[in-house]
Amino acid sequence: AAIVRTSRASMNKETGAPLSMESFQFSLPDVARRMTHISWSFGRFASAMIWDWQTGKLDENMEKRAVSLRDTLFDLGPTFIKVGQAMSSRPDILPPPFLKEMTKLQDDVPPFPNEVAYNVIEEDLGRPCAEIFAEIGEQPVAAASL
Repeated sequence: AAIVRTSRASMNKETGAPLSMESFQFSLPDVARRMTHISWSFGRFASAMIWDWQTGKLDENMEKRAVSLRDTLFDLGPTFIKVGQAMSSRPDILPPPFLKEMTKLQDDVPPFPNEVAYNVIEEDLGRPCAEIFAEIGEQPVAAASL
């Protein structure tokens, strides 16, 4: 579950101004769960990298760790996918196996269910899709993280 959602739904309907943080509904346990998930995910990855370095297998396991980082970012969601996409164009900070895997976050992100997309559109625009669009296809043309 998202803790904070940015969309037109987070704008004041009359003024178009962003709503204040007080208007968002989230709980401390939700935040703690999310932070634990993020920390645990990166902790596992960092531990594996440190172990490879300590055992002299850093180069040998580079591709495996690159796949692990890509999977970790994908699992953590759209914000982390976007970070991976940005890193895919940074050969100055990532070795080639990592660049290759981060590039997959640009090309190989699967679409999410149509029902989710329709719900987001209807929530953001305040009307059913059938009232907004003359035609909307059942099959996605592409998937993207924006």
